[in-house]
Amino acid sequence: MLFASALMWADPANAADARCTSANATECSVIYNTSGTNIRIGTNFSPTYDSYVGTVSGVTAALGSGRNSNTVKDPSGRFYDWDAVYVPAKSCLSMKAGPGFGAQVSYRNSRSSGVWYKINNLGANVRGLYSC
Repeated sequence: MLFASALMWADPANAADARCTSANATECSVIYNTSGTNIRIGTNFSPTYDSYVGTVSGVTAALGSGRNSNTVKDPSGRFYDWDAVYVPAKSCLSMKAGPGFGAQVSYRNSRSSGVWYKINNLGANVRGLYSC
């Protein structure tokens, strides 16, 4: 169930390559984790349930609280283009997204299994991931 989505206006995340095609990491999706808990992030998002909820087929990584996704690079030092955040079963996600991370986005996963929630190409600041 989607509470509110500020992502409807955003360009879709590029799922063609898990890595950033630019040497400049600011041109790829960067995920900041200020949620106070570890989160999982992934590349190559594919919509399954709707445009913003689905699966990933690329790289996944754990992202500790207070860290950003640029700390995770491929073996050659290239940044990844992160597309999604994992939302466990019966959990809620709260993040800021869009230009300047100014738009509040909330998602409630009422399913009995976890799902991946899409972020846009500008990245996101995950502020909360908790049981609900």
